Amino acid sequence: MNKIKIDTIEEYDLCLKHGINPLFWHRFIKIDINLRHTIQNSLFGIYELSKGNVLLANDKYYHYCFKHSTLRCENCGQKVFNNRNLNNVYSSTNISHIISRGSNPEIAHDPRNHNFLCFNCHSKWENGNRKEMLIYLDNKVIIQELREDYF
Repeated sequence: MNKIKIDTIEEYDLCLKHGINPLFWHRFIKIDINLRHTIQNSLFGIYELSKGNVLLANDKYYHYCFKHSTLRCENCGQKVFNNRNLNNVYSSTNISHIISRGSNPEIAHDPRNHNFLCFNCHSKWENGNRKEMLIYLDNKVIIQELREDYF
């Protein structure tokens, strides 16, 4: 099945109005890569070291990820934070990049390129057997989509 392609800011806003954020990976919706870059740069700033403040961009990105998360580990379902502590508390430890941001800085702030994970599952994704994880098969699909868009 082909995905519905979002090509304009108006279509993007319509998705948001209906509770769908096309910046995140979706089985049936895909946002145009140029529109994606425009929106991501306006939300988070430019990640490239030579073109912007990386620390500020990272901070904005992590806040955005927490704001739009379920606060449960996507792999094991464990609750990551108590809601009363959420106001200004977040940790980049819980944002696990699917494709390394160090080796692929151009996708560091693409919301499709992360999972919200507890510390143990984040460690397992980074250092363990990924194939044993519940998120593995979906992440393979996401990796393919990211490679098609960026590489």
